[in-house]
Amino acid sequence: LLSDQSLGDPQNINKIDYKNLFKQANSLERNGLFDEAQIIYLNILSTDPINRAAFNKIKNILRNKEDFDLLKDVGQKYQKKQPKNLMAKIDLMEIYIWANDKQWVNIKEEIISNNLSNDFIIRVLLNKMSYSNLYDSMKEIISSKRKEKNKESYFSLEMGNYYISNLQYEEAIYEFLIFLDKNPDQYNKISNK
Repeated sequence: LLSDQSLGDPQNINKIDYKNLFKQANSLERNGLFDEAQIIYLNILSTDPINRAAFNKIKNILRNKEDFDLLKDVGQKYQKKQPKNLMAKIDLMEIYIWANDKQWVNIKEEIISNNLSNDFIIRVLLNKMSYSNLYDSMKEIISSKRKEKNKESYFSLEMGNYYISNLQYEEAIYEFLIFLDKNPDQYNKISNK
C-alpha cells in the first residue's frame, strides 16, 4: 500500500498553486525525469486524493514503468475516496486489465449489473475494454445492450472497425451493414473502409 515513504516526503501543498506543480512535473517528464515527476503527482494525490489530472498523469507514468503494484495501490485509493464515481471505478478496472489482474472482471460485472441502462457508462466501459483488445468480453455486453435497447446497431460501428483492423472482413461487413441500416446518412463513413 501507499505510505508516506513511497511518496517521498509529501509537501504541504494545500496552499501551493497546483498549476505550478503541474508545470514543474510536465517539465520533468519532458526531460525524462519520470521518477521526479512521479513524486510530484503522488504528493498532489496525498493532499488532494481525487485530483483527476494528477491521477491520470501518475497512471501513465506507472503504466509505462510497468510498476503495476504501485499503480493498483494508487488506483484503489483514488477509487476508494470517491466510491460513487463510476469513472474512478472504470479507471481501476482498466488498471487491473493492464496489470493482468483478474479483479477487472469483478469490477466490470459490478458496473454492468448496476448500470446496464446507463449508455454513457457502458460506452466508456466498452471503449476502455476495446483499448485493451478485450473484444470477446465485450460481445456479451453489446449483445445485452442491443437487446435492452432493441437496437441492433448499438456499438456496431466500433465493432466493425475492430473486425476490419483484425482482417476479419465478414464480421466487419456484417457490423457495418447493421450500422448503415440504421444510419444511412453516414454511408461515407463506412465507404472509406
